[in-house]
Amino acid sequence: MAMGVQTVLTRESDVYVDLYDRPGLANRMGADLFVSIHCNAMPTPNTGHGTETFYYHKRSMCLGAVIHGELMRALKRADRGLKWANFCVTRESDMPAVLVELMFLNDSTEHALLAKPEVRT
Repeated sequence: MAMGVQTVLTRESDVYVDLYDRPGLANRMGADLFVSIHCNAMPTPNTGHGTETFYYHKRSMCLGAVIHGELMRALKRADRGLKWANFCVTRESDMPAVLVELMFLNDSTEHALLAKPEVRT
């Protein structure tokens, strides 16, 4: 718990959790916010780079803008924007929810950055 915020992970290991179970957990817990954190990839390596943030419900647009702005300042990657998308994890959440794509796993520069603990933090 940092700065009075309690965080709950949908998992702490590399196991698959069903897309509907992710917002379902947040809904059952009565969470105030839901942030789904991902790393992107393109079909062809080294053709995509940068950070993007997605929301579904209008109530989540402000949360998305704040989180995306902070990610841009912290990661200093190309700005792929704040976008609307019909993703299960944001659509099925009862609370404001966003999905962030931090960087591209199959971009050599961003992959090297993601290997650094200070970047992941």
